[in-house]
Formats: sequence, C-alpha cells, structure tokens
Amino acid sequence: MSRAHHLGGIFNGDPDSIATDLDVLGRPLVVHNLEKLQEGPSPVERVLFPKGTHGAADLIQASFKGVEVDEYDPGALTPQAGEDSVRVPFNALVGSSDDGKSSIREIVYPWQLLGAILKLLHEEVTATEIAKDTHVARSAVIEGPCVMRKGAFVDDFCKIKGPAYLGEGSKVGTGSLLRGSVLSRDASVGFGDEVGRSYVAEKVRITHHDVILDSLVGESSWLAAYVGTTNVMLNNQNIRYKVGTEIVDTGLTSFGAVISHDCSIGAGVIFLPGRYVPPGSVIKPGVVYSDEQSLP
Repeated sequence: MSRAHHLGGIFNGDPDSIATDLDVLGRPLVVHNLEKLQEGPSPVERVLFPKGTHGAADLIQASFKGVEVDEYDPGALTPQAGEDSVRVPFNALVGSSDDGKSSIREIVYPWQLLGAILKLLHEEVTATEIAKDTHVARSAVIEGPCVMRKGAFVDDFCKIKGPAYLGEGSKVGTGSLLRGSVLSRDASVGFGDEVGRSYVAEKVRITHHDVILDSLVGESSWLAAYVGTTNVMLNNQNIRYKVGTEIVDTGLTSFGAVISHDCSIGAGVIFLPGRYVPPGSVIKPGVVYSDEQSLP
C-alpha cells in the first residue's frame, strides 16, 4: 500500500508530481526507478502506479518501449490474485540491495528523501565524469568522484568534494565549496558559498556567502546573501520536524531546512534546524526562522 507522504509541495505545486518532476541525477524519479528495476535479473514487463499518474505513464512509455503501464488502487492492501506486476508508489526510490536485487524504498518524510538521494549519490557517482562542453577553472579543485553535465560551470578557487553531481547548466561561483551534494539543472551557487550534503533543485539561485547544510531546496527559489541553515541542536539531541500539528523525531542529529519551491529568502536569514518553509514564501531580511509565524 502507498502510505500518505509529506513530500508534496516541496518541489512544485502538485503533491504527486514528485514522481515526474523530481530530478534524480539527471532524470525524472519515475524514469530512474524503472531503470533500476530493469537492471534486475528479470526485466520488468508491467508496472503499476497509483491512480492519477500525472504523466508518469507517458514518461515510462516514451522511455521504455514494450513496458506496459497500468494503475492500481492505493487503498488495496494486497495485490490481486495472480498479479505479477511491480507496484511503484509515487513516493518511492528504487535502489540496489545488498543481494544485488532492486529494492523499492517508500519515502514518507523529507529527511528520508534527502537521505535516499544522498545514498544514491554515493552508489552511482563513483568516478569523475566531466562533459566536454563544461568549464572548470584552472584554480578549481575537484577531489573525489564528480559528475558534471553539459554546460556546467565551476569558477576560480572553488572546491568540489565528491561524490557530487552538477546538472546541465549549473554553476558554482568563485571561492565556493560544494561537498556531497546534488546541484540540479540550471541551479547556481554564487560567490563564497558552502553547500554540503544537500539537494538543490532546478533553477535555484543561491547568491553569495550562504551556508546550506543537510537541506532540501525546491525549484526556482532564491536565496539572498548571508543565508544559513543551521543543522544541529545545541544540546546535541535529535532534530524534530513539524508535520501539521504533530512534532516528529527525525532520528537525526544533523538536519537543516526544507525550503519549498518559489521561495524568496532575504539577506541574513537563519533557519533553525529541521524547519519547513511553505511554497512561495517571502522571508524578510534578518529573520531567525522558526516556523510559519516568522513570515510576514
């Protein structure tokens, strides 16, 4: 059964579009998932998605000829008798298990998604691959495995500490540090920034002297100068995350912010650990962001 999840609205306005719009190392999540399933000993011939696939079926049929796509009722606890199809929830990331077979990991909370993406980064980015039409300044340092796609740009005195992924048209500005992170297509990191163990979605603009740690940043958000996501508690206890009216223990001692799509973050904003920023938020300069009451 596909459980309710708390991922909708982070990357764009459609709660279930995570399957089609979330970029996973250069391809939509749903395409990545089926690629992984096809790597198993028995190629998949039929996949089932929850009702209301929002373009997932079209993506699969365009990318995988001969794979049949159908829908299932998420309320059904068990597969129907004789069903030999693979059920893939929208909020799932397929990876490789220790026995070499594919494993479908259902994801409910944002920190689980971040952890799954970073785990995948370590599994898939094991060597440096730099496209011919990228620019890497002579003074830049690339340490560890790094994948840089077409049109990526790394300026002077940067350090890329792998594993790292730079999508098409992405940019890392002068003197910045990118470590253990994913920078999606057309996202940019400005001057003197640090981005660590984070996922930065498409068309995000991180300007200068920002520190983004253990965080998710949704599409088309803009961060002004001197923005920081704090990622540990002063008492060294687990970070808690607010889901509706419930406070959930993440089980993590390091977790930053979940900044949704189309947000505008003013200069000098500091995010306390484990904070969620709703889509389209505008946060004025100098705010210490604790929750939605911090918004104007």
